[in-house]
Amino acid sequence: MVSFPTLTSLVGSPLVDGTKYKQIFGSLQYLCLTKPDIAFVVDNATEYRSLANATSELTLFHSLLDEIGVKLKSTLVIWCDNSSTMSLATNPVLHAHVKHVELDLHFVQDKVLSGQLQVNYMHGNDQIANALIKPLTIEAVSHCCNDLNMILL
Repeated sequence: MVSFPTLTSLVGSPLVDGTKYKQIFGSLQYLCLTKPDIAFVVDNATEYRSLANATSELTLFHSLLDEIGVKLKSTLVIWCDNSSTMSLATNPVLHAHVKHVELDLHFVQDKVLSGQLQVNYMHGNDQIANALIKPLTIEAVSHCCNDLNMILL
């Protein structure tokens, strides 16, 4: 998991002149508002790196099972709700568009092309984990609980 530093007013010293901060913040705000494709690319890169992280964790777990003598009979499957990320994992032609995630791209693609991993698409509404991390309607919670064989009280 990637950790990010927490910004706080208790660490560091205040700026004497906030002009530089305002310029940087204003530029970033301008880019986000006028160039939404940049935000889209950053989001896709983040999703893809998450897929690469899940792949490495799954590969580690698979090798641990092999070491203790447990052999899996089926291919490892990762379900993804981002169709762009799934396309990158399975289509090596898209390499030129994502050079900034090149190592992650090759790692996941090698696993997919060798048959060790399968990346499947799952719509975000069908993800059971949503019941634990997102505010949902009672119908959506009921659907997730039903998939988990749980009873709503």
